[in-house]
Amino acid sequence: MTDRKKSYAAIIFKRRGSTYQGSVPIRDLALLRGDPAETMRVVTDIYQRALAEIKQWQRDVKSPRQSKTPLSAKKAWELGDIIYSLKADLAEHACQLENLYDHLTRHAGTSTWLRQYVTFRRYVDNVDAIPDDLKWNNIAKTAKSAGLSIAVRDSKEK
Repeated sequence: MTDRKKSYAAIIFKRRGSTYQGSVPIRDLALLRGDPAETMRVVTDIYQRALAEIKQWQRDVKSPRQSKTPLSAKKAWELGDIIYSLKADLAEHACQLENLYDHLTRHAGTSTWLRQYVTFRRYVDNVDAIPDDLKWNNIAKTAKSAGLSIAVRDSKEK
């Protein structure tokens, strides 16, 4: 089990045909706000929308990758932003996805490096602060320090 705040219900998603079904342990039902069935419908929609956005992002980057064009840091930030927003949207409904990266790797076919994208996004709030010529390959292993560096430079420019 992952470390999570006690005020959030631990949610998991399982594939049911072409859709997903969210569930929480009985012990966490009291943490949900309002009608649990309605909350589960809403968070399942949020999850499915995020999966669709991730799959679209994957299609968008597929062509440049086939032509050996390195992924830009701005494009990597976009993937991090989708997941960062997913976490925030679930938190608004008092839910936290258990094993987030495992879920997304399994359901969207994402890379095991997913955590690096989110780390980079966490430190860089403004995609426009990222230099256009910065390539993801150059900063992927140092996503936190690269993100902090960009954030500091952006705050000085404001």
